[in-house]
Amino acid sequence: MQQQIAKGDVLQRLAGVSFIVGATLLIVFNALFPRAADPADMGKVIAKIAETRGGFWEITNLLLAVGMWAVMMGVAGVYRSITVGAGAAWSRLGFYGVTVSTALWTAMFALQGLGLPMVVERWQNAAGPDKATLFLIASSIS
Repeated sequence: MQQQIAKGDVLQRLAGVSFIVGATLLIVFNALFPRAADPADMGKVIAKIAETRGGFWEITNLLLAVGMWAVMMGVAGVYRSITVGAGAAWSRLGFYGVTVSTALWTAMFALQGLGLPMVVERWQNAAGPDKATLFLIASSIS
């Protein structure tokens, strides 16, 4: 049985566009992602988050997540196009792997992209032992 893409298949077109948009978003916003000069120095990492918090940090994290979701939609289109033969089982396995990894990455985005700036904001406003505790929490999240 020969496999063919139906002419005018909307899912295949959306999958192709999703791959392109997702890859573009991932490349651009990974390059723009705010990073400290020394990623091993947690003080510098948290200071970098503090200076980009309130807009740029959240936007770059959100658009990286959107890029991951778009790539997952592209993988769904590839999975749906491979329906027969030995490749069908491998495409199913790959699709499930991408789905699970995207779900885990989304959970990490919620924690690091949205939760970490809130901890950093509280760290900036804290004093005494609370400041040290919040620093340890922020360093464990990032």
